[in-house]
Amino acid sequence: MLHRADRVHWLNVLRAPWCGLVLADLHVLAHDNHFSTIWQLMQDENRLQKLSADGQQRLSHLRNILLEAFQHQGRMPLRRWLESTWLKLGGANTLISAGDNRDIQAFFDLVEKTARGFVLDFNQLDTAMLKLYAQPDIAANNQLQFLTIHASKGLEFDTVILPALNRKPANNDSPMMLWEEVPVGNQRQLLAAPVAKKTKGKASTYDFLKALETERVDNETARLLYVAATRSIKKLHLVATVKQSQNGELKPVSKSLLSLLWPSVEAQFSTATPLVMSAESAVGLQDFTPQLMRLKTPRLPELLQYPSEQSAHISSFNPVNSLVDSPLLLNIAADTGTLTHLYMEMIANRALNIWTESRIRACSPAMLFWLLQKGHTENIVKPYVEVVINALVNTINSADFAWLMQIKENRQSELSITAIDAFGVPQEHRLDLTFIVPDNETGALTRWIVDYKLTFSDADSTLTENLTLQAQQHHPQLSRYAALFANEDLTIQTAVFFLAHGKLVLLD
Repeated sequence: MLHRADRVHWLNVLRAPWCGLVLADLHVLAHDNHFSTIWQLMQDENRLQKLSADGQQRLSHLRNILLEAFQHQGRMPLRRWLESTWLKLGGANTLISAGDNRDIQAFFDLVEKTARGFVLDFNQLDTAMLKLYAQPDIAANNQLQFLTIHASKGLEFDTVILPALNRKPANNDSPMMLWEEVPVGNQRQLLAAPVAKKTKGKASTYDFLKALETERVDNETARLLYVAATRSIKKLHLVATVKQSQNGELKPVSKSLLSLLWPSVEAQFSTATPLVMSAESAVGLQDFTPQLMRLKTPRLPELLQYPSEQSAHISSFNPVNSLVDSPLLLNIAADTGTLTHLYMEMIANRALNIWTESRIRACSPAMLFWLLQKGHTENIVKPYVEVVINALVNTINSADFAWLMQIKENRQSELSITAIDAFGVPQEHRLDLTFIVPDNETGALTRWIVDYKLTFSDADSTLTENLTLQAQQHHPQLSRYAALFANEDLTIQTAVFFLAHGKLVLLD
């Protein structure tokens, strides 16, 4: 997500359990275009039509979630941005045990610690990952513990088992440049060399420095083996397998831990009974169940959805009234409010006469798409799109709003102010509308602070009284806004504008 040109890891994302494209679909997507990014190929509808039906569904689900994530890139802390995307993709549903979740959180904690703003230092993260170990299972007994060699340092156990000593270690990369301080006379000089093409029979300065580095790695490997073997108090089990060559010779894999032990254990391997794997004893692929399995159906996790019984009755109740009554719908309520405020900002920043009812209704597809990008399902968002449209139509036809829009000078919409609270913590305040007007009689200046509210009242006969009572509920919030302008020494008038009714209610 931070490097869209990294094709290998983008293919890894598509192959991962939360997407789970089969290899055939990955081949169709990327085999004939090695220049475009995978993200660009994912936007090619003609290419996507060639995928299997299952692949199209999985890729579409992933693309929608990543598209929303990229729209919010740089607007939230990096850890929250990455973790929320992983959760929406269903990453939590791929975990096996509670310990897996602890390990995931440890990783995201590390991302948060190493991030600098919206940038992640991958070298620093890689280095820190080497010191990041799986958390112990607190529910397990202490009869058996699985530890890395590094984690076992300083500990002792009655019995220690070292498995797979025959495995070949990972190859060390050949960096573009190597350097070393070497003694020259009474001084130390820096010897550096770039990677060079190998010439048969000749060794370069780079080869010399590489040999020194390889020797250090070999010594560190031997030290790790010593650390592991000396953890035991009573018994030490060394487990390894060695393949017999065609001429019957037994020889361990070069650079493996077993190769270091070979002079001492060769005799035991020579006299050991060979293992013969028969078809009956071998476990077939059909009998193997991997722990990490792809999600059967890509979908937004249930915790981020709304129950079907709620959506089934969505048309039978007023969606705005339900926002307060149902905690399960608070998320869609917040997003509906945000969407309404976005359009109110656009209306306030342009001439009011260009915002006609037909133009607002023409924005319906864009509103629907915006809410879908927030992760809501279409059957949920449609009633709320109507709520937004009706509120905006009532607003532009309102005499109170027309008066607010007449104020041209000093008018500011969605004004963001950061203030330090009593505990020294910065708090951000966002004012929907504020302006300064002179009094018609005295000429004294008054600062107005207006807050938009999206709400409904069922009792039309007592509409004014109901709105007044609802406005009073927001008095503490507007008082905090008023305190931000205390140094202006102006009269301050706070008010609530109810969008659905087009009514402006003044507060004392």
